[in-house]
Amino acid sequence: MSAFEEKDKDYFFGREDFVDSLFQVTHKQPLVVVIGPSGSGKSSVVFAGLIPLLRAEGTWLIESFRPQNQPFYELASALVRQLEPELGKTDRVIKAKKLAKSIQQDGFTEVVSEILKDKPEKHLLLVVDQFEELYTLCQNTQEQQQFVDILLAAVRHAPRRLILVLTLRADFYSYVLNYPPFGEALEQYPPQPLRAMKWEEMKQAIEAPAKEKHIELESRLTERILDDVKQEAGNLPLLEFALTQLWAKQVRGKLTHQAYTEIGGVAKALANHAESIYDNLSEAEQRQMQQLFVQLVRPGEGTEDTRRLATRAEVKNWELVTFLAGAEARLVVTGRNEQNKTETVEVVHEALIREWKRLGEWMESDRTFRNWQEGLRFAMHQWQKSNNDEEVLLRGAPLAEAENWLQQREDEISQPEWEFIQSSLALRDRLAEQEKERSHRELRQQKAKTRFAITTAVLAITALATGGIAWQQNREAQLNQVLALAAGGFPKPELLPSARYLLEKAKNLHYSAKNDNEVEEALTNYRAVIHLINLLENNQNKISVNQKMLAKLSEKTEKKLVKLLIDKRFILLKEQIENNIIGNKVTNISTKYADNYTEGALKTTYRILYDKYGVKADIDGDGQLKTDEEAKRMPCDILIEIEKLWKKNTECTWSKPCEAIPDEQSLFKKIFNFPKAPAVHRLNYCGISSE
Repeated sequence: MSAFEEKDKDYFFGREDFVDSLFQVTHKQPLVVVIGPSGSGKSSVVFAGLIPLLRAEGTWLIESFRPQNQPFYELASALVRQLEPELGKTDRVIKAKKLAKSIQQDGFTEVVSEILKDKPEKHLLLVVDQFEELYTLCQNTQEQQQFVDILLAAVRHAPRRLILVLTLRADFYSYVLNYPPFGEALEQYPPQPLRAMKWEEMKQAIEAPAKEKHIELESRLTERILDDVKQEAGNLPLLEFALTQLWAKQVRGKLTHQAYTEIGGVAKALANHAESIYDNLSEAEQRQMQQLFVQLVRPGEGTEDTRRLATRAEVKNWELVTFLAGAEARLVVTGRNEQNKTETVEVVHEALIREWKRLGEWMESDRTFRNWQEGLRFAMHQWQKSNNDEEVLLRGAPLAEAENWLQQREDEISQPEWEFIQSSLALRDRLAEQEKERSHRELRQQKAKTRFAITTAVLAITALATGGIAWQQNREAQLNQVLALAAGGFPKPELLPSARYLLEKAKNLHYSAKNDNEVEEALTNYRAVIHLINLLENNQNKISVNQKMLAKLSEKTEKKLVKLLIDKRFILLKEQIENNIIGNKVTNISTKYADNYTEGALKTTYRILYDKYGVKADIDGDGQLKTDEEAKRMPCDILIEIEKLWKKNTECTWSKPCEAIPDEQSLFKKIFNFPKAPAVHRLNYCGISSE
């Protein structure tokens, strides 16, 4: 999936005519742009074709770089390698940072002159590979144009011994033409279009490297492969990947039709490989893989989706990244940005984005979110560049949209993005508090106490609807009231901001809990928030509150509660089921779980549903779920995950009896052994059969 490099020149075949033409053009004009579709081999013809020919002449200094998201620094790094080749790695980074600022102000013509000074016989070849990154990874239009201006200035004014070679994807050619100075330069120095390989050229690309290694292809295998390739330039990476897999299946020095069939042919080889890696992951890892890959794809706007370079801070599970970059998977490529000392990851090749159906489906389902997230990142970078100026923070509708996405997709929002949104929310709350204080001062001046009270209530309800109520000075007392509501009581809307604080506190405990007491505290907080929300919803005729906001907060809290239980409580249940420690129910009248079950998976399941060990659906502690309110406390996702865990190891389900459970009863009959109408209603509501 990687481009051919200079070290691969002895195995690079099929592009001889184009490479010869490119060699001639490089000797005639200072700007050479190789343009072609993604996967057409632009980088390969430069690195494995052109550069070895120039290197053989003995008169060339050669450097290359990719723009990535900091083009001036990458250019400076390439020049420093030639300017002061003896520098160590750390000194080179320091020098490059300093030089990047100088280049941004004054260009790099003088730097080229310094490199070529005292080398009258030498030429400097500067290759800017994957030039489209200037438009996909660098989001600042002004910086894009400034970088192009400096490159063109070097072409015009630097010594004639500087040759600039760019590789550019064809679907980004319009970006070049839309900037007049660049378009005019390409009228003077026409780009070199890389066409699709001819049938004979691809045949040579397949057979010649095999011949070099004394490997034989079965009769008409080459023709079969070429029929699948269909002479489309974008299919070359797939061809390369398929040949790599085919090579690994050689039998006694021969590549066979049977092996080619086994790998799924050219078009499906990479997709099949990706799918097989995905299938062998656990359900949790599969969800993590989906979250990772949609972050590694930049949604196209009038163009195809492209791969995106992500930092370690932007992905949640680096262990999965490490595995996917390893020899077994090779679906992503990891690297390191030496300027800011951050690790990076990207999709191994854009062919994977085009051919893997599952990834395409992920992108379609997440396109709206990812488009919004890219816009958020641009706004965040502007804020960071402004030294965190409050004027650049989100406000109004954009902030409301960000808050909505944060509630829905918090696990896929990076820490820097989260901090940007939280800073925007904090500013909104502070401004709302200031406005509230100003309003109070005005209201105190009014003589009519009744009007004062009504106006204050209206302001409080309005602030609640926009999420703008500030925490009161007696916050601790309010938090205690919220927690007390878990045992019943009449709800106060003014407590909702404190409930949000509880939710945030629970989330922090969730990820940092070092002992069971902290886990139990997080569970208590989640349950208290859910109970307050339920009370507010049930009393909506008496209380004015934003129901849509309540629904979103309820959904978010329940998801967090479920995740905490899966992370912290399912471990014991899984171990007990896997080790066949099932336990038994020893009485027919439920009083307290400890008196009704022997140690095992049945007892743990009961505790997850009924007790403060889990969701504590049993509000009054009588060991039964007698009301719909109690049954509603069992999140559907928990019921579904419990059944999955039992079924995976024992074939037991809520409705299906099995040998693993004593008396071969169903899981439902064992756990809900009492008048169980509310429990039946709840399972039916969740789409689960109880009988």
